[in-house]
Amino acid sequence: VLLSDYRTRGWPLVDSPVPTILYTTVYLFIVWLGPRLMKDRPPFRLTWALVPYNLAMAFLNFYIASELMSASTKLKYSYVCQPIRRLSHPDEMRV
Repeated sequence: VLLSDYRTRGWPLVDSPVPTILYTTVYLFIVWLGPRLMKDRPPFRLTWALVPYNLAMAFLNFYIASELMSASTKLKYSYVCQPIRRLSHPDEMRV
């Protein structure tokens, strides 16, 4: 049974729900195991990593939002209600 959109065939994490379920299970295991492993240890100081990471995420979000606005304006999308378009045009794929 193919559950994905034909335009995204071959994209990682999209062809099947199995990878998403697997990653979610691993994440939940780490969240369960992490506090038990770190119970008697001091917390990490990650400020040096979090500041650049947060800046990178802010720039990435700005880029994604500007691409979305640019492509959707070019395609004359309605921001209230837009029917699904199943085209493989490059501008459609940008959205």
